[in-house]
Amino acid sequence: MGEGFSSIKSEFIRKAIKGAPFTSRRRAYVEDLMLLEAGILSGSRLGWAGHMHYLDVQERYPRAWKTIYLELDPKGFKEEQDYDQREKQKQAKENAKQKKQEQKERQKQRNEWKKMGGTG
Repeated sequence: MGEGFSSIKSEFIRKAIKGAPFTSRRRAYVEDLMLLEAGILSGSRLGWAGHMHYLDVQERYPRAWKTIYLELDPKGFKEEQDYDQREKQKQAKENAKQKKQEQKERQKQRNEWKKMGGTG
């Protein structure tokens, strides 16, 4: 991490440090939380590798990510949740359309199979 612990803005992360021993495991955890904070505050300016790391950490600590996001940018969190919901609905429609197309194709193949003397 480029910035030190004193640059932390999130109260959630500050609480993770307060009273905790200075161990490598605790530091690694806090640095992961700091990455989440940086990603939330900077938007998408982490670069490709940084963004991949951010997504990995977000997946490992989903509750911490949500807490930090709501603390630092509640409006941005809601926008992201709304976007995710729209994308899920869009994906569900696409999946249903694809499934229907596959069923249609399977029925066509079944009919051809029967025309060729097969059973089924």
